[in-house]
Amino acid sequence: MIGFLKPLWGYRGFIYGSVKREFQSKYRNSLLGGAWTFLNPLAMIVVYTVIFSQVMKAKLPGIESGFAYSIYLCAGVLTWGLFAEIVGRGQNIFLENANLLKKISFPRMCLPIITVLNASV
Repeated sequence: MIGFLKPLWGYRGFIYGSVKREFQSKYRNSLLGGAWTFLNPLAMIVVYTVIFSQVMKAKLPGIESGFAYSIYLCAGVLTWGLFAEIVGRGQNIFLENANLLKKISFPRMCLPIITVLNASV
């Protein structure tokens, strides 16, 4: 385990810079910038809450509060969004960064770590 983490720790500056650069480039030309990071999942949770809690009257067993279902939805939607983004972007991470792999010598494990960190942000 330590042999796996040691090269990554040596390239933590590269990983941090790559995560920062990708986040900035993702929202550079958008109207609300980084606020989309919060607005998109929040809007999805609000829509699901209104539809399931208010329209369909869905409730968690044993709990009468309508907000309990919102918290339940929030946990599922955010976890699924994180998983879907990691898997979706992780499929082609080495192909998308082929030019970087040819030019710079660094541990290849940095690329999946960068993908997971970007999705987590």
